[in-house]
Amino acid sequence: MTVLVTGFEPLQPHKLSASWEAVKRLPDKIMGEHISKLKVPAAFNACVAVLADQIAAAPPTLVLNVMAAPTTTLNLIRMAVNLNDSRRPDNAGQRTTDAPITVDGPAAFWSQLPVRELLTGLRGEHLPSRIMTTAEPFLGNHLMYRTQELIVQQNLSCWNGLLQVPLLPEQAVADHLPSMSVGDSVRGLQTALAVAIEAQQYSA
Repeated sequence: MTVLVTGFEPLQPHKLSASWEAVKRLPDKIMGEHISKLKVPAAFNACVAVLADQIAAAPPTLVLNVMAAPTTTLNLIRMAVNLNDSRRPDNAGQRTTDAPITVDGPAAFWSQLPVRELLTGLRGEHLPSRIMTTAEPFLGNHLMYRTQELIVQQNLSCWNGLLQVPLLPEQAVADHLPSMSVGDSVRGLQTALAVAIEAQQYSA
């Protein structure tokens, strides 16, 4: 089994990325499986290009894309929708409104992760968490959708999903936004991955 976890670089003008700060602190092994950690650009086209290169070099059996959001909870996303609708530009200056990610592509891709089991695991660790149907149609949704396209195109046997982590306290304090310590975000990711890995091992 090859497990790939992605986190975004800081979205300008921020100096930190809550997703990458959590991802890079994950252990190198969870449930006996190697965890590959990939930092992706905070840009629509570039994040997919970097991910595609990694998948081609080492095809994964499980991909967890991680993004940050101004939320009070760890959010398990049920599906990625075929829509880019960004209120702000990405790091390449691209702002897209009411546009499909892929013309004539499926309306949505469902997460292959057992989100209900992941939720039970997270709450068992007393971590605030919930299931959300979709994420904001920005970078995280875009990357989850395109990840699934790559999996289908390459005929990979691979689970794919998206998890949102809250902002870091130092990012949130000035605007009085909700946040979570990086330690709790790491614990959440580690718990979610352990549950997903165990479920995939059991289903093999």
